[in-house]
Amino acid sequence: MFSFNFTTILREEVVVKLVKICYPTSKPPDIAHLNLEDNLSSVRKVLEMEKFIDDELSFSQNVDEMSKISNSNEEKFRLKEIIVQNDNEYILSLIHSNLWKYLNEKHKLDYGCTITNDGIKTKDCKVFIMKDCELYDLGIKGVRSGTVEFNSIETEDMFTKTNLTLNINSKLQSFIKLSAGIMNRNKSKLETNSTYHYRNYGKHSLNINIRDHLILTEEFVKSVKNAIESKMPKKFIQIVEDFGQFIPTEVILGGRIYFEVYGSSTDYSTEKANSEAMNLGVPNIAD
Repeated sequence: MFSFNFTTILREEVVVKLVKICYPTSKPPDIAHLNLEDNLSSVRKVLEMEKFIDDELSFSQNVDEMSKISNSNEEKFRLKEIIVQNDNEYILSLIHSNLWKYLNEKHKLDYGCTITNDGIKTKDCKVFIMKDCELYDLGIKGVRSGTVEFNSIETEDMFTKTNLTLNINSKLQSFIKLSAGIMNRNKSKLETNSTYHYRNYGKHSLNINIRDHLILTEEFVKSVKNAIESKMPKKFIQIVEDFGQFIPTEVILGGRIYFEVYGSSTDYSTEKANSEAMNLGVPNIAD
């Protein structure tokens, strides 16, 4: 008489590749032998014993998304419900439990930034210490589209309109308009007027509230106090040089922008530029 051992069949393990989302590395992914019928709480214990996972990592339901399963809900999910099978390969996605902390470490979100013709540059001096931020799903709100027109010789106009991920307030706008002295000369310029259509797809938003999520660094506070006591405007200019012009207050993840040129026109002209002095207005950086 022949009989099946159903217990053995149900406990059969498969080879699983562990993929850590948002962890760019040349190191090959870890491999573990796991049972598809186990709940995630049991899977965590196995992976912890193998030193493949710790409290900083959570299970994710999809390789392409950044949704995580909280530790309190791990008993409600079986491994087979979240694992991805690609041909003969099983893939389990892991994501940083505090994704905001990972994003901050990678992109230096609490460091000051400066706007240049080449884009946004991050400064080396840290302005804030970030704490306890939350990542939110945008859903349908993350999709937006529109049309922009800009003049190629207007650096400010071109930068702010093509960099559609940057929302600029009035204080930051005053920084972009800064210009150094210009010598008397005849200047030729090639002017191009262009029209673009864009569509932005945002999946997640990391909101940074200055009062709730950021603490000023001692280095920044000391620099500001020294500048105030010295009553020397150039020291405030140096603060901007060292710490930057602004920090981001919202980070959109998963956004993609597509440009389509509707049409453009080109004009060639010559003008005489007069000498001008630098005009610098420094708002309250710590505001």
